[in-house]
Amino acid sequence: MTGFTGSAGFAVVLAEAAAIFVDGRYTLQVRNECDGDSWTFRHVTEEPRRSWLAEHLPEGGQLGYDPWLHSQREVETLKDECARVGGDAAACPDNPLDSIWSDRPDPPASTVETHPLAFAGESSESKRQRVSQVLQDNQQDAVVLTRSDSIAWLLNIRGTDVPHCPLALSFAILHSDARVDWFINARRVPDEVAALLGKPYASTPPIASRQPWGSWGASASASSRKAPWRGSSIACAAPKRRSEQEPIPVSCPRRPRTRLRSPGHARPTCAMERRSAAFSIGWTELLPGRT
Repeated sequence: MTGFTGSAGFAVVLAEAAAIFVDGRYTLQVRNECDGDSWTFRHVTEEPRRSWLAEHLPEGGQLGYDPWLHSQREVETLKDECARVGGDAAACPDNPLDSIWSDRPDPPASTVETHPLAFAGESSESKRQRVSQVLQDNQQDAVVLTRSDSIAWLLNIRGTDVPHCPLALSFAILHSDARVDWFINARRVPDEVAALLGKPYASTPPIASRQPWGSWGASASASSRKAPWRGSSIACAAPKRRSEQEPIPVSCPRRPRTRLRSPGHARPTCAMERRSAAFSIGWTELLPGRT
């Protein structure tokens, strides 16, 4: 929509005005890549969104957002900023960009692979049992995992959906009985990967089909003691803070960075260090005036 290719930023489009917000890394790049006649350029901290909305969002105005793309905390902040000027933020049932994005890339279709136990240090079944015990201790029925790195850690899986990051984009619900509902195209999960995940495990149709949130609720509530969403026993692991509406017993589970590594990490780590050193030497030799 904007033509901006930087790694961080966001845009707000109103009927009569539009702005793009970036940090100090992209103040020059955004002006080179985006049409200055269509966009107002703003620094994300020095010229924040709330001040721009105060100038341009009319009283009683409604600002739409895609609930698939924003955390609960982000939505609360956006609603507060709109309310300050007499407006509101409302979830859109369909993202209007989807209807005009004709050259949108296809959803990831690569095959998911297992992360060998020699490197993971613990089986997925064991990890799920440990996290489910935390849920039970906190009287929670399930936790919704929205971070792909958390899911990669929990299920001991790897993918190629993100350049330079071994992630498979997906969502998951881990229940207090260690059962996990994994929202990923089942065709991407080979039988051998499913077998290594252990039981209980179940994959679902592609999340890229934009299943309604209700389908998550139906999946989670099948064995829940309470209703599945806000104010219930379901927790969300995406935010880093606790919420009165959605208690968080587990926040982004993953392997901690410690000095202790499983034996299988030794050789790959040494190999990566050698490649990094070789790259550094080769790069310095290309610099003018360097030997």
